Amino acid sequence: MGWPDGYVILVAPGLANGTQAVPNGLIHHWVAAVFIPSARLSDVLQIAHNFASYKHFYHPAIVDSKVLGSAGGEQSFSMRSLHRVLFITAVLDSQFITRDVQVDATRWYIVADSTRVQEVENFGGPDERVLPPDHGKGFIWRLHTITRYEERDGGVYVEMEALALSRDIPVALRWVVNPAVDQFSRGEMIACLRQTREAVTAVTTSERRVNHSLAINSVAVRAGGERQ
Repeated sequence: MGWPDGYVILVAPGLANGTQAVPNGLIHHWVAAVFIPSARLSDVLQIAHNFASYKHFYHPAIVDSKVLGSAGGEQSFSMRSLHRVLFITAVLDSQFITRDVQVDATRWYIVADSTRVQEVENFGGPDERVLPPDHGKGFIWRLHTITRYEERDGGVYVEMEALALSRDIPVALRWVVNPAVDQFSRGEMIACLRQTREAVTAVTTSERRVNHSLAINSVAVRAGGERQ
């Protein structure tokens, strides 16, 4: 998908049509990629690892996010996410564990797995409550993602592969719901990579402005010293 400033987000199903039926459920498998120009690998990883700020980077899809801890090379965090498809609005409280793998100086990938997914019923209302795991509409039961990063060509390539397990769709509704679910999956992948690119660009632009200001101040100080 192209955007006004010329960059492109590529998205495609990992399976034949993005979904695969399993007993009492559906597996959704999608892959998307984007190029972030003028970025360094460290810039992108700074955003990827800032779990507490996901609620800012990925608003409004991420309502809240918190760091839970780290141990043994793994990091854990929680987030409350908002999902909309057709007439359904689902809010989920989820916890994740992530693991980093450094391939070499320019290539890295992060694996994330959901460890708990709970649906929030009546979100925002006086009777809001969090349901026990594996209860509710089953919009997402489990989520597994692999995000790959490679710095080259004057920027960083980001590729995200996501697999989600949801409750099966009744046969009578599949003809109308399946296309909407596919469009929703594509839309979430595109939005995530677009907002990642925007967050990285904002950080690198801010750093360049700071460095430019420091350079100007340094020149001014040297010039003042020479005049004395």
